[in-house]
Order: sequence, then structure tokens, then C-alpha cells
Amino acid sequence: MMDISITVATQMQDTKDRYFLLQCEKFGGGEEITLDYGMVLYQSKYAKRYKIKCKCDAKNCRGFITDNDWKIPELQKRYDGYFQWYLQEKINKLKAKNDRQCGGK
Repeated sequence: MMDISITVATQMQDTKDRYFLLQCEKFGGGEEITLDYGMVLYQSKYAKRYKIKCKCDAKNCRGFITDNDWKIPELQKRYDGYFQWYLQEKINKLKAKNDRQCGGK
């Protein structure tokens, strides 16, 4: 399987009520399009915690998918500006808070 998740995911367009994955290159037969669920899942106050084993076999796979993956700094950097709107807003607020605490870096 070809690891194209980053390429496709960075082309995600958000409309606050749905999202679209845009094909940005031609895919051959047998290839799979993947989405990093860390860009769309978060822990809800009333929902059961979410954690499943990922079977994508991508070289950069974290091994598990959880509802708190969006909090991983590496993912925040990789997908900055391309998270679902509700997660991007949370990330932006955390960044602003951290910047204020660190003297406005």
C-alpha cells in the first residue's frame, strides 16, 4: 500500500458541516486512500473513550487511533490548518494560550 495519507489529507477542504478529500494525484489500481482520523476525532464529554488498533501499515503509523491524537504536537505541526474546524479551533486556542504563557513567542 502506498502511503499517500499526508498528501490527500493536506488537501482536505472544510465547510463546518462536512469535509471533502480532493484527489491531488492519479492513483493506480490497488492503491488505497487513507485519512488520519487524528484530524477529525476528539474526546467528547459524554462519549466512551475511542482507541482502536490501526492496520494501515504506513511507515509513519502511530499504531493506534484515539480520540486525543489531535493533541500530539507532531500531528498539529503536520496538519496545521487542515484539521476539522472544531479541532483546529481547539488547537489555535491552545497555541495562543501557550504563546501568552511563554511571553508571546
